[in-house]
Amino acid sequence: ATVIWALGETPANPNNTIYIVQLSTASNWTGTVFSSTTIRNNQSAIVSGLTANTTYYSRVIARNWNNADAITTVSASTLTLCNIPVGVSLSFTELMTNSITANWSANNNPTGTEYQVVKAQNSNFNSDVSTTNWITSTNFAFAPLTANTTYFFRIKARDYNQRETAWYLIGSTATLCSAPDSPQWSTINTSNVKVVWGLSESPANPNMIYITQVAEFPDFQTGTVYSSSTPRNNQSAIVSSLMPNTTRYARVIARNWNGVDAIATVPASTSTLCNIPDSVSTA
Repeated sequence: ATVIWALGETPANPNNTIYIVQLSTASNWTGTVFSSTTIRNNQSAIVSGLTANTTYYSRVIARNWNNADAITTVSASTLTLCNIPVGVSLSFTELMTNSITANWSANNNPTGTEYQVVKAQNSNFNSDVSTTNWITSTNFAFAPLTANTTYFFRIKARDYNQRETAWYLIGSTATLCSAPDSPQWSTINTSNVKVVWGLSESPANPNMIYITQVAEFPDFQTGTVYSSSTPRNNQSAIVSSLMPNTTRYARVIARNWNGVDAIATVPASTSTLCNIPDSVSTA
């Protein structure tokens, strides 16, 4: 905080008189006292080390060469501004299909400082915008949200005089996908299989790409894994290049924009068909 003074005292102090500016959190000066020393002719002093969004009382001391003080108290208290809130290492937690919790740091603002958080579906904050009331916590859970959708978040603080800081962009993240609805085997051939699914997962995924995988083993890691990508709303996918008469396992993956998978496995294995025996004849 900067404290200023005039040069009209009578009789005038010499220009090199020591002036001590003090700020305190208590009007009777029993609180924490911060000070800055300068000379009269500078007409101002900056006092540092203050806490954001905190009321301070101030006075200016003229001290003579015998250390005798003449004190003027500033008639009104002042309130420091808030610090702009900032991000934390885990800006988003409790990521779900229909909710996201945004987190931030108070950045040395005291308890009771108020924050307002905004979420939107674009970085211009003009699509699907939702704004919180003024809150005093350092996290907020937004719900209900749409599955597999990217959201942007920003925050500002205000002090006890309702002076607001600039916005701070917390960042963006995506909600999770719901697992695909009830995948099942459909058409089985010698070298390809068809897997189908419903559209009743809750909450519903948008019309995104589903990845259908067919594997030789149920862990989907051992052996060759074959895959096919198709839109959710197609409700089916054909996976090709398979060997005849081989046991196969299948699953359907909904992958969100952060690369997090929601997986539904076809309940039972199946086997591809055999090829017709070649050149059968009677000897």
